[in-house]
Amino acid sequence: MLNYSTLTSTTERKLRECADQASTMVEEVEFRQRLDMGHGIWQLWLELAGQVDKAAARRDVDRLYALIEPESISGLRAISAGKK
Repeated sequence: MLNYSTLTSTTERKLRECADQASTMVEEVEFRQRLDMGHGIWQLWLELAGQVDKAAARRDVDRLYALIEPESISGLRAISAGKK
């Protein structure tokens, strides 16, 4: 059986890895690919976490999503600034 804590900590680590990779991308397409990967991980976590512990998943959903929001990743600002 899945353990919510382990599932969430592993997901958080993977989301941070995606965000870190995205922040180092020079090309916007590469940046978006990393974000898409992060969103896929987040969606899988959301499905599994909701089955394991709905109340805890509701509590953590926004926190985890914030890790892969474009505004929270410094690479987006650098890419946008370079296009002007």
